[in-house]
Amino acid sequence: MDHSGLIEFIDDAITSTRAAERIAAILDDRGFSRVRENGAAPRPSDTTGLYLRTGGSVIAIAPGREDPQESGVLILAAHTDSPGLRIKHRGATWSDRFIRVPVEVYGSPILAGWIDRELAIVGRIARTGPDGIVVTEIDGRRPVAIIPNLAIHYNRTVNENLSYDKHEHIQVLVDPGRNADTAESATKRLFSVVVPDIPNDDIVDADLAVVPAQGAVRVGDQMLSSDRLDNLIGCYSNLDAILSAEAIQTTTVMVWVDHEEIGSVSSVGAAGSWIENNLRRLLGAVGVPADRWDDTIRRSLLLSNDAAHGRHPNYADKHDSAYAPVPGGGPVIKQSAAMRYASSLPIRAWLATVGRTGGVPIQYLQNRADIPAGSTIGPAIASRLAIPSVDLGIPLLAMHSSRETIFLDDVRTMATLLSGVIERGIDEVSHAHSAR
Repeated sequence: MDHSGLIEFIDDAITSTRAAERIAAILDDRGFSRVRENGAAPRPSDTTGLYLRTGGSVIAIAPGREDPQESGVLILAAHTDSPGLRIKHRGATWSDRFIRVPVEVYGSPILAGWIDRELAIVGRIARTGPDGIVVTEIDGRRPVAIIPNLAIHYNRTVNENLSYDKHEHIQVLVDPGRNADTAESATKRLFSVVVPDIPNDDIVDADLAVVPAQGAVRVGDQMLSSDRLDNLIGCYSNLDAILSAEAIQTTTVMVWVDHEEIGSVSSVGAAGSWIENNLRRLLGAVGVPADRWDDTIRRSLLLSNDAAHGRHPNYADKHDSAYAPVPGGGPVIKQSAAMRYASSLPIRAWLATVGRTGGVPIQYLQNRADIPAGSTIGPAIASRLAIPSVDLGIPLLAMHSSRETIFLDDVRTMATLLSGVIERGIDEVSHAHSAR
């Protein structure tokens, strides 16, 4: 695998909508045809697929050698969003020589990771245009803001009792530029900093967030440090797997979905009907009649690819030693008795045999009894479609920090594992699961 491609993808996919845009562009380049939400879905040729994008979510289908009515479909899923801080631009005020902007916490980030770090402001601006509202994407990592810590002299216990008030202490300080007029609205001045080429009077609304100004960085030969590795590594390894597979046995559906970090309950989230509605539409485009939906989906399988907790050498006691995956050790199958991860026995065993055949080591994660497991999109999609599934991922350190860490080889081995599944098909596991 060319790791420069992964790094370029991560640096470009600074928001969920930007990630979806980047995925769509790659699919376009590889011959996939875009289906417009209100247009008829064309039938793909033998060498192309179809995709549909809504905001930060994408669903694509790549026809396989087998008839999906007989073999079902393989679904590879990942989420495009990450925990972070969303700008509340209408609350911007002048404070000394700064523009001070409140935020809303999105998901469950480690707040300390956002302090004393150069920040860029990204997102989307809605403005008036000749034909109505135009939405403009703001990308790039231009440092314009920071959230400074309080000096230790005013907080002597900071190293013993670190705590931040989300509303008061996690406000972004933006440089307003030279000769800024504090009589001007702080919100207008904020927009002048973020989008200097758009007249203030044209701006109607915005969805803005802060991201680290520094992109992905290789640390030594093996490690990669970056924001949003959870779950851009899942997005990228799924994409790489389908594009590098030598042959597609079972028709494969790829889902990149937004809003996992806040519960997946949205118009394009995994817990809603967006996936099912568009899957029905794409299956129809590859020749599956509406009255064969039940037969097709009953034979299908989900692999949900989301970052896994790697064992932290400085906090090894947080793991059950028998279920403590290590960075660099290969893909991880995640288990939970409470079904926070949707991994059933026949599917886990089958996936392990695929890994063994391809020379890919498999690790396992199950939390200590006194530490509740997190969750992901796997249970949401599996329960919505009523299909067997496995939750898996790449081991990661500092999950939900503004800088997370992985071993690069794990992205390669995950893509190798998934390519093996795509080339092998799911016929074996379908029989195993139906006989449970």
